Amino acid sequence: MDTEQAFQEIEQQIESEFAKLIQVILKRKDNLIDELYRYKKALMKKRSKIEDQRAQLHSSQPRGDTELDNEIGEIVNNFSHELEKKLTLLSEKEAQLDCCVQFNLEVKLLEHQLSNIGAIAFAAVNTEPEVITPLNSNPLYMTEDKKEKKLYLITAHNEGIILDKNMEVLSVTLLPKPPQDIKTRNWGGIASNKHSIYVSLLNENQIAVYDKKWKFCHYFGEFGAGQNHLSSPQGMCFSDGKLYVCEVQNSRVQIFKHEKHAGYLGQAYSKLGRVFHPTDICANQNNEVFVLHKGNPCINMYDHKGDLIREFGSFLSGMDAEYLGGLSVTNEDQMVITSWSKNRVYIYNQEGNVCVILGGNTKKESSEPGMFNPPIGACLTPQGQVAICDHNNSRIQSFDPEKVLSIF
Repeated sequence: MDTEQAFQEIEQQIESEFAKLIQVILKRKDNLIDELYRYKKALMKKRSKIEDQRAQLHSSQPRGDTELDNEIGEIVNNFSHELEKKLTLLSEKEAQLDCCVQFNLEVKLLEHQLSNIGAIAFAAVNTEPEVITPLNSNPLYMTEDKKEKKLYLITAHNEGIILDKNMEVLSVTLLPKPPQDIKTRNWGGIASNKHSIYVSLLNENQIAVYDKKWKFCHYFGEFGAGQNHLSSPQGMCFSDGKLYVCEVQNSRVQIFKHEKHAGYLGQAYSKLGRVFHPTDICANQNNEVFVLHKGNPCINMYDHKGDLIREFGSFLSGMDAEYLGGLSVTNEDQMVITSWSKNRVYIYNQEGNVCVILGGNTKKESSEPGMFNPPIGACLTPQGQVAICDHNNSRIQSFDPEKVLSIF
């Protein structure tokens, strides 16, 4: 079976599942409407019967009978109370009906979107990379040096690697062991400026600083929740001369200038009601900063002053079950997001529309070109390509976003 035929079968399967979903929703809606009408009819019939009984009681007894008036009053009060409860339930069912109708419209919209973008999403699942760089260890995170036109890479085996603009390995340095009082090391993220390379240490709650040849310089930061304190530092980036550090446990992004506290970015809860647990961060050419949340996925976009410009959430809601790791932004401000759990790389535009999916349509791990096991860090190369750390395959895969998107 050739690739094109496989993609067609995938599309047909998805369209079939959507059709089944729509039929289920329509059936639910019809059943709810029938139930609502039956309920209204029964309620009105009962109301009419009680009112008839009340009229008969009044007509058959002389006026002024206190005992009868009390009995009628009790009947009326009981009826009013019961009627109020029934009407409340009726309103709830009507609200459910409205939601069902709205849901039906949303599914129709999704079906329409699927017809427009489904082919785009799944025609690119096995897009061939421009460059594959084999390594001797498992890559984690990368950062670009625009001035030197190099990439700095950290691996799971405590290696610092330098790549040239063509993704060729220039040097591999075994990084120094951590201090004796620290038992483990877990790299969290990487960033670089004109003079240094910064690597966050998740377990040590510190940031290690190296020169541009991977020679260790010093650490800064300590555990805590105050200024200059860190708790599980992870993704990092430089923007406008300042270092932005994602702190997962402190639910914040802390800003440093000359390795000293210079402010915060974000808040405990986002506008969409999501808890702020930043895991990765990147900046574009306009010094606008993008922050990726974990758990309930969301991306916040801030301007160079730190003001929230936009919050992207709806288009990531389908990824709630996925563990999203790396975040990068192309020169055209397309957002690149890696999924550890599904071995995929997603590229979105700022309207939240998927442009391309790299890495396949299942959770299956693979060492084939264009597939991942799993993808972790992501960044742009000096050539403007999207470079992905293919962790267990011990390689870097680079994709040209213009060529990938030009397929469509």
